[in-house]
Amino acid sequence: MLGTFTFHNPTKLFFGENSLDFLREELPQYGSTVQLIYGGGSVKKNGVYDRVVAILKELGKTVVEDPGVMPNPTTDKLREGVRIARENGVDFLLAVGGRLLLRLRQGGVGVRPLRRGPLGEVLSPL
Repeated sequence: MLGTFTFHNPTKLFFGENSLDFLREELPQYGSTVQLIYGGGSVKKNGVYDRVVAILKELGKTVVEDPGVMPNPTTDKLREGVRIARENGVDFLLAVGGRLLLRLRQGGVGVRPLRRGPLGEVLSPL
């Protein structure tokens, strides 16, 4: 047993063929800078990347990219993501793709707002 603790993970996932349609409703409630997380190249080949970036621009979001998330990401890759978020004042994480989200959770689009405060507290113990 890990002991007594509270785990709070405010991640919202959208599943299915039309998952991207929910972004226009969901994203206005978050800050302006998004860290767009995706894996290899399929998200660009299948057109999802272009659709997501178009929606983000339409909503006035600043996009910071975090490509190349692999299965079972290394600690170095996770630290790279934390560095990207810190250096760019990221307000929320947006993971897109098929296999990427299967690795992270399950589905098509995942939104993870970052609470205010030092990012080391938010994404620790990286």
